[in-house]
Amino acid sequence: MFTGYIRDWAQPILTSSATFPKLFVHFVAFDTDAIVSSQDIEKARLVWPREIEGSIRARQTEFFYGRLAAQRALTCLESDSSDQSVRYGASGEPLWPEGLMGSISHVDGLACAVAIFTSYFLRS
Repeated sequence: MFTGYIRDWAQPILTSSATFPKLFVHFVAFDTDAIVSSQDIEKARLVWPREIEGSIRARQTEFFYGRLAAQRALTCLESDSSDQSVRYGASGEPLWPEGLMGSISHVDGLACAVAIFTSYFLRS
């Protein structure tokens, strides 16, 4: 699949509120020594900023697999948005597609992400 990819899976988050839909945390396990190739980036269709391109290998690997987890989280939402990519903000923050928000984390060969529609927070 991708250089260094081990496996991925989704874990449901149980909520005590009926306000929220079923949420899933998407995990991706990866080899921390992997070198992300340009073919991996192209195959995953990820946005690859210049700031990451010039960073150390470990940062590139964490970024790649974190964004891959985010991409999987967005796919699960079945959003009407044609843009299913998480962009890179001026301060390095993830910029989620319009109408969506989420979070990305990674540590020691494990990346995870969760995404949700912002409309769930605007309900009265």
